[in-house]
Amino acid sequence: MQGRTVARHGRRLSAILSFKFLGADHLLPDRIWSYQGDVMKCGIINNATRGHRIKSIWRTKDPKFSDVTSFISEIRPSLFVPVRIEIETSLGKVIARLDLFQSEFL
Repeated sequence: MQGRTVARHGRRLSAILSFKFLGADHLLPDRIWSYQGDVMKCGIINNATRGHRIKSIWRTKDPKFSDVTSFISEIRPSLFVPVRIEIETSLGKVIARLDLFQSEFL
């Protein structure tokens, strides 16, 4: 299952976010406030179509769906929320988590 959407932000236009379903997974909380439960694991690729492109160590010439991974969960019926995002970089992995103590989804 794959999908695409377009996003406009500032000076760049991206045929952003090609999504690919990478399978089901079960997350264990690595922080006291992070999500625990079943998730859909999705890979994301951002392809810039216009704008100023900067050569950078952060951007690879051949991006893979496994470089940016989003873990999406059905928090309540018909409400799907990304509860964790992992980004692989040349310096290591960056992880963003949904803080369940601060969120108003539950």
